Order: sequence, then C-alpha cells, then structure tokens
Amino acid sequence: MSSLGFIVLSVSVCYLAGCAIQYLGNYQYFEGNVLNKFFNQNWTHRNAILFSYPYFSIGYLIKKYSLHDKVNLKNALLISSFGLIALLLESLYTYYDESCIGGFDNFFSLIVACPFIFIIFIKTDHIGHGKNLSLLATSIYLIHPVFISIINKFLDYGTFLLSLNTLILSVVASLFLIKINRKIKCVL
Repeated sequence: MSSLGFIVLSVSVCYLAGCAIQYLGNYQYFEGNVLNKFFNQNWTHRNAILFSYPYFSIGYLIKKYSLHDKVNLKNALLISSFGLIALLLESLYTYYDESCIGGFDNFFSLIVACPFIFIIFIKTDHIGHGKNLSLLATSIYLIHPVFISIINKFLDYGTFLLSLNTLILSVVASLFLIKINRKIKCVL
C-alpha cells in the first residue's frame, strides 16, 4: 500500500470510528452496558487520533498534492456549501431528537465541509498563504478553550451561542496574538 493509500485509509478509519463512538454513546446504543459509559466519555472520541489526526492529515494532503490548485473556487464553494447544509441538518437532527443525549463534536458532515472551507480560504487569499494561515489556525486552536471556560463560567448560553461567541472571540484574540508574535517570537 502506498503512503497516500495508507493515509487515506487511516484517516477514514479514525474519523468514522470517532463519529461512531460519539453517536453510539449519545444515542445510548449500549444502555446499561459498560460500553455505554465508556462511549460517553469525551476522551474516547475527542482525542488526537480520532479527532485531530484526520484533519491534520487532510491538510497535509492538500499541501503535498496541491489539491487547492486542482479544485476551482466554484467547485470548492459548491462542495463546502453542501457540507455546511449537511452539517446544519445533522446538527438540527441531533439537537431535536429526544433520544439523543448530550452535544456533539464529531459530525459525519465535517469531513466534507472543513477541507473545502480551508481550500476556499487558500484560494481567496484573505488571510494569506503559509505562515499567516498557520499562525491563525494555531492561535484559534490554542485559545478557544479559554473562551469556552470564561463564557461557561459567567453566562448560561446554549451550545449555538457558546460556539458563535467562542469563534468570534477566538478569531479576534488570535489576530492580536499574531501581532504580538511578530514582536515576541515565543508566543506562537
């Protein structure tokens, strides 16, 4: 098996396993069983192997094979729109389904939406290529848990408002961190 084949296979297996664990846990598929308790622990599906590895690997493949140059902007917009609509429908379904317990991190539709949104950002060059985009992504990744903790401590938001406010605050704070990083190189 080639290295590309191995990466694609491992990404598929890890991503599907993470989604399956969360769905099985949130829908109490193994209710009354030790697996139910295990699958309802966040660390079993929201971890570096089942959650982060697939996205990092897809980013690596986009860069290594210049996939952003092989997909035109129109197709990237179309596919990401499809992915975002699927995400919205999947989110609404899990939110309103009374048999579902708890919130979701691993949605099946994210694996379609996220890579093409990333490609759109690369193609439209709003933030820039390479280092600037990398710094923004790293900064958002590192700072968003701080805002989740602060918002949860002081405000009683639902998951949508929590996510929206966390995103906005994380992006704004990240832009400041990037400016600070230009003067003090050890920040990011």
